[in-house]
Amino acid sequence: MEADLDILGLIGKKIPRNIWICFWTGMIMGWITHFYMLTHKLPNWDDISQINSLGLTKQIGRWMLDYLQFMGQKASNPAIHGMLAILFVSLAACLVVATLKLESVTASILIPIIMITFPSLTGVMYFMFTAHLYALCILVFCLSAYMIQRYKYGFVASGICIIIGLGLYQPFISVSISLMLLILIFDALDGTDFRALLKEGIK
Repeated sequence: MEADLDILGLIGKKIPRNIWICFWTGMIMGWITHFYMLTHKLPNWDDISQINSLGLTKQIGRWMLDYLQFMGQKASNPAIHGMLAILFVSLAACLVVATLKLESVTASILIPIIMITFPSLTGVMYFMFTAHLYALCILVFCLSAYMIQRYKYGFVASGICIIIGLGLYQPFISVSISLMLLILIFDALDGTDFRALLKEGIK
């Protein structure tokens, strides 16, 4: 009976080993890479003027920021917002590995390292008042590709994820587009016939 109630144990068994490796690589490398930003306050022009707010939201189409601001602190806090950003990007890396069906340990290590040290994410850390929500945007866009690849009618959930992502930070739509193109390329390399690829591409 006790074994049946071990929810964390059951979850741990269902998650593949390479996904765990991917997650913890992202967390550790994120902490090492961005340690200085997490422990210091390096405000730039936006961070100075928006130290207690999310800045422009609905005015520039980022309406979802208002609804998710509870996830961090009102003040621009490097420790909390920075660690949340690292967590979200590490989870996003896991989705990339799962979406592309990569099972090697090498890929599970390299993908989170590339994502967590990418210059765009480093730039996001300078806008610490919304860094965690912009990182959440990356996670949502990765989820959109995962849903469309994993489930028959996943394109519906994928569309919802894309709408939410666009409401957070529009430029990161490239993450979703790139992953969806990679899905098609990988399927083509695996020998998927043209009709199936066309159907998948339309979705």
